[in-house]
This record gives sequence, C-alpha cells and structure tokens, in this order.
Amino acid sequence: MLGKSFSYTFSIMENRPSSKKQNRKDERVNVVVPVKVCDQLGYSCDISASGILFELDTFNAVGSEISFELELNTPNGKMLLKCTGDIVRKESKGQKTALAVKINESQFE
Repeated sequence: MLGKSFSYTFSIMENRPSSKKQNRKDERVNVVVPVKVCDQLGYSCDISASGILFELDTFNAVGSEISFELELNTPNGKMLLKCTGDIVRKESKGQKTALAVKINESQFE
C-alpha cells in the first residue's frame, strides 16, 4: 500500500482555536469518520498519526486499553483500519463522552 494515495470520505472541518496549549507529537486533522468500538458506533473529531479523539455514548476508564476500527473509503474500495491504544483523556459532551486515545498499534485490512 505504500506509495499509493488514498482518498478518504470524511468531513474536514476548519481548525478549531483552542485556549489550551497544544503539546502534540503529530499534527491533528479535524475529520469526522465512523468509529466502531465493540458493537458501539461513534464518530471521530480529529485524527493524527499517533492519536484520535472520538465520541461515544459510553466510555472506558482513562488509562485502559481500547480497540477500535475505522472504515475508510479509498479508490480501491473500503478499507478497515484496526487500532489499539490507551485512553489518555475523557470529556463529557452532553450524553456523549469524548475519548482521547494514544494509538499504539494500527493495521489496514
């Protein structure tokens, strides 16, 4: 797959200004794609090479490991990106919970 360009179907939102100091390893892109955790469907808020922020109806504890999948549309059809990571932060957003996850491992299938 290296060397091929991918065209993902997602919504790119304008950069959101933040009053918090951004001390990030990788640049984040504000995108909305479906995220599947077990049998639960949520949506991403932003993604980078090393992490993701997504919203779900329920949450796991900060510090716990989580497995999730992203389904991406490419010129060659749909691809599944399976990831595992550690929950580093959670925020309540009404009835949803936003989880910040440091990605430890990812694999396209």
